Amino acid sequence: MMKTATSRFLPYQLFAILVVAVAVSGVAAYYASWWWVAEPQNQQRFEKLVEQNADIYNQKTEKYLITLEKTVAALANQVSSDIFSSDIFSSEKPLSLSSHTPKEWLDEHRLQWQEKLPEAISFTLFSIAQIEEISLSLSSNSPQKTNTLKKYNVNFLFLDMVNRLKDQQPLYVEAAKVPGTHKWQLHHMVAINDVENNMQGVLYSVLNLQGILKSWGNINALLGKVSISQKVKQGRSLHFFSVGVANETMRSIERNVANSYWVINYQPSLELQQQNKTTPIMVWLITFGLPLFILFLGVWLILRSSPQSAKKLASVRSSEKTKNTLENIEKSNVVVEDTSTTEEKTAEIPLVTNEVNLLNSNNSSEEEDVFFPENIFRAYDIRGLAHEELSHDIMYAIGQAFATEVLLAGDTSAIVAWDARTHSPEFSVCLLKGIQSTGCNTIEIGIGPTPLMNFAACEHNETNSGIIITASHNPKDYNGCKMVVNGRTLVDDDIQRIKTRIQQADVTSAENHGVSAKEDVSQMYIDRIIGDVAVIDGWQVVVDAGNGASSELAPRLFNALQCKTHSLFCQFDGEFPNHEPDPSVAENLISLVDTVKTNKADIGFALDGDGDRLIAITASGKIVWPDQLMMLFSQDIVARNPGCDVVFDIKSSQLLSQIISENGGRPIMWKTGHSHIKAKMHETQALLGGEFSGHIFFKERWYGFDDGLYAAARLLEILTLTGQTLDELVDALPSRVSTPEIKLATTEEQKFIFINQLIEKAEFPNGQRTTIDGLRIDFSDGWGLVRASNTAPVLTLRFEATNEEALERIKQQFKDELVKIDATLTLNF
Repeated sequence: MMKTATSRFLPYQLFAILVVAVAVSGVAAYYASWWWVAEPQNQQRFEKLVEQNADIYNQKTEKYLITLEKTVAALANQVSSDIFSSDIFSSEKPLSLSSHTPKEWLDEHRLQWQEKLPEAISFTLFSIAQIEEISLSLSSNSPQKTNTLKKYNVNFLFLDMVNRLKDQQPLYVEAAKVPGTHKWQLHHMVAINDVENNMQGVLYSVLNLQGILKSWGNINALLGKVSISQKVKQGRSLHFFSVGVANETMRSIERNVANSYWVINYQPSLELQQQNKTTPIMVWLITFGLPLFILFLGVWLILRSSPQSAKKLASVRSSEKTKNTLENIEKSNVVVEDTSTTEEKTAEIPLVTNEVNLLNSNNSSEEEDVFFPENIFRAYDIRGLAHEELSHDIMYAIGQAFATEVLLAGDTSAIVAWDARTHSPEFSVCLLKGIQSTGCNTIEIGIGPTPLMNFAACEHNETNSGIIITASHNPKDYNGCKMVVNGRTLVDDDIQRIKTRIQQADVTSAENHGVSAKEDVSQMYIDRIIGDVAVIDGWQVVVDAGNGASSELAPRLFNALQCKTHSLFCQFDGEFPNHEPDPSVAENLISLVDTVKTNKADIGFALDGDGDRLIAITASGKIVWPDQLMMLFSQDIVARNPGCDVVFDIKSSQLLSQIISENGGRPIMWKTGHSHIKAKMHETQALLGGEFSGHIFFKERWYGFDDGLYAAARLLEILTLTGQTLDELVDALPSRVSTPEIKLATTEEQKFIFINQLIEKAEFPNGQRTTIDGLRIDFSDGWGLVRASNTAPVLTLRFEATNEEALERIKQQFKDELVKIDATLTLNF
């Protein structure tokens, strides 16, 4: 007699088999339904989403171009055609503008126009006569062709746009590559007609690409790549702008931008596809429905085939439960009896804290909060005490937030550098990991000064963004970060946005991390300076790098300039054993002064911890402070560029403003801080900027960032061209008695409160108040300043006057007002 299946297996064994069958059927049902139901639906929805995204970017670009056309047309309507009755470069005054030359009229309106069109780089008015001159020169083989191009700063694109205007052909915004670079600019032209609609001239505008990016709004660069190509007439298609990353295997969507030469191309990423995958209800019904059906069918068959199965199963379950209960009781007794042993073992278990080794984490979604003191996010950089206010976690998070800004700005890589501080290399590892976690690539240039990072960000083919780990001139226990995103130094609200991203975990993450490359750009930097300045051989130079980030690069540069170089403290040492890396403090210059005099050198240069500050020493050992250097640089640059703007900080001498004006320049006083000065220079298109701490910025022939090494080379050029010594040049400058920068210790929290109270309550009846940065009072015979430092917990003060008596009077007036705010202050100045 055959035995039934139930006679070979116990009921709970049958149920085990049934559970396995249910599980297998569930998995099979899920994958089958996913393949036949979900995948086609997801693919269809994904393709529709890609089409929608392409349409959105296309519509936003069209809207931007329409807005741009309207804005420029409105600006052009402000220009009377009568303005072309006189050459714009002439000094003649047309009858309709009797109080202005055409150039003066344009200069007066430039800032107003810049506010209405922030992405504009330049506006130029051309008369028909000038256009004909350009056209005649460019259409022939005249030897004057090059001179004409330089004179009017135009090219063949300009002439082509003019011809299309004359022929009444459609004329749209056109992108063109900046010669000798990898950057692109937008060019726009609009006719200016007289009352009879005859063209009298054109308004020619050059713009950067930021307007396009802003019109697209906040985009996640990891969800797809948006690019723009241009095709004019029958020419080849030129790709000139892109943002984001894409999966190159996926189909891209193209859209023609109306009323333009442009085509939008949108290609999605794998991350976008993954984010938009959903599981339809039908998949879940099949996945759970089939196993449930098998389960109920199996139970019914088991019970039906063996009437005693239920009872037998219950008996087995009961005995198993009893057995387990007894075992648990026995185990419980053992634990109670061996309490002391358990406590000892528990004590050996390492305590889990909030400290997370981010370098070994896999960036799970359940990330720990990163705690940090908010005061490290300062007005123009990030700075705090290493390992107290700045930790590995914070540096990792800074990398994430910074890289998110980089990706949103359109760059996919970032330059990374660090200074010579002992903790900078370890922080660099954390920073690099944080940046790469977003999918942003890194280009490591290693230990070097901040100007080298800025130079790389300006010149690199792949990016215009960079970050350096440095605390600049601060003592050895400090560290921080200076950041550039798409060519713009982060300052004020930008820094606060980095902080907010960290606080809210509003950072980009990517499955495919960015890759790292290492490059040495130092020789390129040196070659660029050598090719720019005119310096005779043989200058005897002493350079004090203060054991900072310029220790290796500075001697190389001066040797390459054929100087006889004496290196002082030019070895990397983050302990700064010889003096603090702050050349604005006279005590830190003692060794340099002595070495210059002992070696009978022509000049001495002192650099700060990250090489963006400069102080000079004359052959006689006299310290040349930065506002005096700015006087020399102003005389040099304004002479070649009459009418140009020069920006200086609130700590600078009254004499600097006087020198700038006397030489035909326009002096602009602004807030202290390298980022503030740089931003003001960009706003005003100034050719020179500087501050009393030693940051000096050259836009003429250079990039507009602060660079101690380049400033030193330009000073050697002035000595070469004038044939005078630095002592002679400085002695010829007007002089006053002044104090160095005075520092009063306070706290990060209290310093700004104190300044606000001082501005509100201080009384200086005979002085002119300036409150753009602290409180400066200018008198007829001198001035005084109190402000809160943005890099240290101190108040900084400075005083200047025509004589010692006036200086002491001004100092005493400030003392009287300071003690009214805080009577506990120790005032030793």
